[in-house]
Amino acid sequence: MEWLETWFPDERYRVIVSSLLVIACGFILAQIAHFLFYLTHKIITSRTKTDLDDRILEVLRRSVQRIIVLSGFYVATNWLYDVYQGTWTRYADGVFFVMVVFLVSVLISNIIRVVMEWYVTSIAARTESPVDDEIVPLVKRVSNLLLYSIAAIICLDHFHIDIKALVVSLGVGSFAVAFAAQETLANMIAGFVIMVDRPFRVGDRIRVTATQQVGDVIKVGLRSTKILDFDNNIVTIPNAQIIKGDIINFSYPEVAMRVKI
Repeated sequence: MEWLETWFPDERYRVIVSSLLVIACGFILAQIAHFLFYLTHKIITSRTKTDLDDRILEVLRRSVQRIIVLSGFYVATNWLYDVYQGTWTRYADGVFFVMVVFLVSVLISNIIRVVMEWYVTSIAARTESPVDDEIVPLVKRVSNLLLYSIAAIICLDHFHIDIKALVVSLGVGSFAVAFAAQETLANMIAGFVIMVDRPFRVGDRIRVTATQQVGDVIKVGLRSTKILDFDNNIVTIPNAQIIKGDIINFSYPEVAMRVKI
């Protein structure tokens, strides 16, 4: 800016003024964003039938303002660090960068949470399949784990920490965990297949040919299925064993059965 160079010939003072202007612009932009969210709610989201857009807009309204203000502080401290090269500017630059990355991660995580909660209350509650109740919490946990892992890698890379060894270690560790928990993963995958394909439902009387178990299905879980046998005992069968063989459903498509005497 030419007027800054005219008023402040010394570069150090010019950077200080520029940093203060950036911080002020951050607060102004945050207020503008707040006003835009208010208009969007009044004009668009309040007239829609679903409340998903209202929930997402509320999450954005709370987080975007903070992200804009902290981004202004980060840019200002970055400029100061380029000129002064001081210890406090380096620490301030790192702190504000970590805070911005953390807030962006929290924002994305909250949006995922809001969408999942809306899906459970609005869509999954209308379906008879238990796949929604089992899969949705798993998707939330996995997405949060991936999201915060990426955020941590971005922060480490900002501080010039070599992340290649960390990524390789995480890859080897994930392979070791997957190899050790292969039976659990196989049961979870089989449970997902059962929930999607639905060869039987809760309340159906079935025979699992792999184990020759006969009984009434009382729960279909992500890892195992619980069956109430004729002795009034609950038998828990891993899902991987169920899909290995044939499944005879005595209750589908008709409840009436033919029995040889």
